[in-house]
Amino acid sequence: MASLADLKHELPMGLQNDLGKQMLPGEATIISLPGSFGEAFVVTDRRAIIIRDRGAGLNTVCDIFGYPLAKVTGAAAISSGVGGYIELNLTEPVTEQDSVRVYFPSYESDKFKAAADYLAGTLKPPESDAEAAQSPRVAGISSQFGAGTCSKCGAKIEQGVAFCQQCGAQISAICAGCGGATPFGSAYCCNCGVAMLEFPPQCPTCGKRVRFWMIFCPDCGTYLHPQCMECGTRIQPEWKYCASCGRRIGSDQINPRSTQASMRRLQQLKETRRTSQDEPEAQPVVTPAPAAAPAPAVTSSLTSNSAAEEHNAKGRELFDNDDIEAAISEFEIAVSLDPGNASYHSNLAVAYDELERDDEALVEYNKALSIDPNDLTALLSLGYMYSEKAEFEKAKEVWDRVLEIAPQSAEAQEVRDNLRHQGEL
Repeated sequence: MASLADLKHELPMGLQNDLGKQMLPGEATIISLPGSFGEAFVVTDRRAIIIRDRGAGLNTVCDIFGYPLAKVTGAAAISSGVGGYIELNLTEPVTEQDSVRVYFPSYESDKFKAAADYLAGTLKPPESDAEAAQSPRVAGISSQFGAGTCSKCGAKIEQGVAFCQQCGAQISAICAGCGGATPFGSAYCCNCGVAMLEFPPQCPTCGKRVRFWMIFCPDCGTYLHPQCMECGTRIQPEWKYCASCGRRIGSDQINPRSTQASMRRLQQLKETRRTSQDEPEAQPVVTPAPAAAPAPAVTSSLTSNSAAEEHNAKGRELFDNDDIEAAISEFEIAVSLDPGNASYHSNLAVAYDELERDDEALVEYNKALSIDPNDLTALLSLGYMYSEKAEFEKAKEVWDRVLEIAPQSAEAQEVRDNLRHQGEL
């Protein structure tokens, strides 16, 4: 049987260099055995490590799988006539067999069996969760915040990072105020100094990873964070006033007319939905029978729709440039050319609303909703108009319709914020 001194060998240069980059300060190598096919088995005083060359051309690129010894329950060396493999036994199952296995030639079987025996003889029984949390072999436990090894994969962790660069596991809390990494359980963020409020990096609907700066989940579209109704700035829970526009958070009154930003944002929300419904469907090319007369009505209708869209687009451009009167003129032409388009009526209503022409705006909102009862922008904007006129019951009735139609939409989240800010109307 091989002695412990026989189990420490030089590794091929590429494997040795990549392993050296993963070693922690003061970490000592006890076993290092080259295997077959550009791979190696390594045991340190803190981890068991599988390292394997990907075979990516001239430049050696290695996959390294490290496991804290607290997560290793043993190892088994399995031999055959032409070789064998050593496989780690862990407290948690793995998805890839090769992440815990190193293959070796038959003439090295004694050394790998001795390595397996060494692990079996030196490892303690699995610790409880409470004991593991205090163990110096568990990832992230160090005198320097964030420095150590990942408790999931054993990779080396640099100081002050939030996620493991090898497996993606979260290893630090994320401050909801500044997005910086802070030790779990901190009372204050170590980056911005405010009272610590954790940012959850998973979407509450689909569970996918989301970033600190995201407003919507890129996978399912869920609205992730409240925004200021005036300027669209992401609101932090501790704010009394919006840091961008100064609007009081949680006030009894919502005044979307004090800035163009709110109305523009309503337009932008609508634009994401209007494109598909406004584009005319491709007309099939039909060769008429000899006796059939031309159908000018179809051409006339398409021409009218095209002209209406041109005026509507011009109106949106003028609205964005704060020329509301001119925008109203363009929207009125669009409505006259295509009176069955709910989007055009909604645009005209928003423009009337901007100039406080409430009676005319109400007529256009109702026309838009008579054509499309599920027009979220019209419902949201109409609720704002009622709210500003202190007709809170009507506002709530309209906004409740948004919650019923699309409870996961950005408009629905805005409605919830409005209702909460106005004391649950």
